[in-house]
Amino acid sequence: MRRRRKIIMTALLLAVIVVFYFFIPTIRQKANPDLVPAYSADPISFAQEEDLHFFPEGLVICGSPSRFYDLDGTDILPPFKQDDLSAENGNIDIIAHTENYIATASNRIYNTQTVPFSMVYENKDIHLWDMKEYSDFLLLLIQNEESAVEPFVLVRGSDFLISLDGIGDSKYISADSSRGGKDLSLLTMSLDAPVPFSRVFHYVNRNELYGVLSLEDQFLYNIFRLKSAIVLIGINNILCYNIDGKLLWSVKNDSNGLFDAIPEKNGLLLYFPEITHIGEDKGNCLFVQNNGDRSVKEFPKYLSNLRTYRNGYIGLEYKKTLVFLNKNGRTTKKQKLPDPVNTLEVDPYKPENLYVRTDSNTLQLYTTEKQEEDEE
Repeated sequence: MRRRRKIIMTALLLAVIVVFYFFIPTIRQKANPDLVPAYSADPISFAQEEDLHFFPEGLVICGSPSRFYDLDGTDILPPFKQDDLSAENGNIDIIAHTENYIATASNRIYNTQTVPFSMVYENKDIHLWDMKEYSDFLLLLIQNEESAVEPFVLVRGSDFLISLDGIGDSKYISADSSRGGKDLSLLTMSLDAPVPFSRVFHYVNRNELYGVLSLEDQFLYNIFRLKSAIVLIGINNILCYNIDGKLLWSVKNDSNGLFDAIPEKNGLLLYFPEITHIGEDKGNCLFVQNNGDRSVKEFPKYLSNLRTYRNGYIGLEYKKTLVFLNKNGRTTKKQKLPDPVNTLEVDPYKPENLYVRTDSNTLQLYTTEKQEEDEE
């Protein structure tokens, strides 16, 4: 009986070993299948100063002039109505873009979720510097006659710009809104005092002033808005306040400005590729929940272009290797690339497609779809 039990236990152990060595790699491969290059007929040039914009039927290289391509990388005519093309004098120069909108040099804003693109706003009397997209409004950053940037709210479906009260002489630095919310937080620099200091203006319902936070002895350059808290990035510190102005925590910033920010449903992920500790906690990844609570995780060091991909993350290692991570930051797979790359973008409409810009300034598509070889 004992011998029989040993035989059964040995068989079970062997079965577990077989599953571990043969089936687990298969499961991981299905979770992160190999990305293979999809070569178009003609290479697409993609300069460092240009940006990539996706729309449901293709992509745009934002530049002067901007160039339009279908999903196969074949160049196409700009998908605009004839009246809009005439208003643009037949030449599309995209100066700013968000996930769903583009702005042209003629100060016209288009929704790119429809094909042809639909014009949603036009104003010949402004100098648009940039714009940000939130749940149901755009934040237009407009340069005034003194070349200072002033923020204005453009509600979806409206053609009326809304100013933000209370800013006074404070100069715009950055802004953010929580995911799916109608709140807005502006980071500014106040110059109406002997010593400049930072001010944060909180708005609800897009433009109703809720409160002001003044911070001295802190040079802050970025802000992230969560549902009930804000995260401020400064040269020396990273700080978190609730919306009522209470300091929740502060840690020293040793990143030298090198970090990737990934907004998530439950909060914000900040990845610092070159540090080993955040405050007293070992790790290089700071996760801040929507209420301001924080935790530190340890991700692989020296990754760049970290972003969400499938059920985890993807990043670049030394410009030559794609690194796939799970939600806990553990490396699940690595894949070497044939050419060095400096940026990568995931197609929001076809998440199996990954676009990279090579060091030779060429746009290359990688996909999980099997490529058929041309038979000549």
